[in-house]
Amino acid sequence: MREESRINLAELCYATGKLILDRMSVFWKNGSDDLANEIGYSTIALVLGIKNKELNMVVTKQELLGNSDFLEELLTCILNVFDEVNSEFATFLKLPGKNEKNYESKNATQFQLLSFFGTIFNLRYTVDSASCKIKQRENVKDKIKEVKEYLKLHYIYDIVQNYWSGSGDTKLDNVVIENNKRYSRYIAKEEFEEAISRWNDEQLDRRSVNFESIAKLIYRAPLKTYEKRYNRLKIS
Repeated sequence: MREESRINLAELCYATGKLILDRMSVFWKNGSDDLANEIGYSTIALVLGIKNKELNMVVTKQELLGNSDFLEELLTCILNVFDEVNSEFATFLKLPGKNEKNYESKNATQFQLLSFFGTIFNLRYTVDSASCKIKQRENVKDKIKEVKEYLKLHYIYDIVQNYWSGSGDTKLDNVVIENNKRYSRYIAKEEFEEAISRWNDEQLDRRSVNFESIAKLIYRAPLKTYEKRYNRLKIS
């Protein structure tokens, strides 16, 4: 007799993570197996409403994830949203040069990127575990467009403030699971400039001669629409 097949949760999360890394070339180019595992587990948890600090609870959803129709639809939705995130930042963070696609993205953290994903996923879909259904929300196009623009501001704003260092898993849960609407908030020009000014003062105090990666990000992202002038700057 053929044995009953059962889903291997570890393999599922790893495979999911590998597929995600392939979609997120702006940030996770050539990601490791360990990263694939971490991203896979965290992503599955987030879309099922499980806190990142409670990843062990993913195993309680094994029967749900064993529903092949539900799982196929869930993975399709997950990858579509990661495609959206990657596409949104591809032009914003692309470095000069036509031969290879390189990006000023090394300062992004795992939790920050997962918070971007989780925010857009929750705006676009609802997951009903009881009925094994995934529903697409209606009338959210304008809201998602607005949030995507705010993500770019928060990307730089949070990096210069070192927001995602320390308790990143708790902050991720607050954004995605608790829905604190972090990325629904517009950052005013004055607030944004003040954050960059504070960061700049901190760098001057360090007396470093290195043109470090956050400085490159600050210069490149706002200048990306001014390509001719941008190329003349020859920032390396």
